[in-house]
Amino acid sequence: MADEIKLRGSLIVEKGTLKRKRIQSLSKFTLTASDPQVSGGTQKIGTAAGGEAIGLNDVTTVGWAYLKNLDGTNFIEVGAESGGTFHPAIKLLAGEWCFVPLTGTPFARADTAEASLEFEIYDR
Repeated sequence: MADEIKLRGSLIVEKGTLKRKRIQSLSKFTLTASDPQVSGGTQKIGTAAGGEAIGLNDVTTVGWAYLKNLDGTNFIEVGAESGGTFHPAIKLLAGEWCFVPLTGTPFARADTAEASLEFEIYDR
């Protein structure tokens, strides 16, 4: 079956003379997993230099993710780990969130103190 994942979004920026609006119509994606799983919850993210894996539980082939920084002060970086080195790709400031497609196990690292990350990760 096609179109099991549907995303729609808008971004409106207005400050001074800068006024922009971007509306993305409905995008549809197919879940290719025969028995798709989801992993989610809230995870405490530490400040270790190498980052820490975000819990996948029964998700075997990562697909889309919802990520939200629940901390009121510190940012959280999300990215990949290779050979013990963390490579950040996303920086979520306090309270920020995003939907993002993933290609591998996501890792996260908090700024100067432990921070909570709310997440849902779906099979592809």
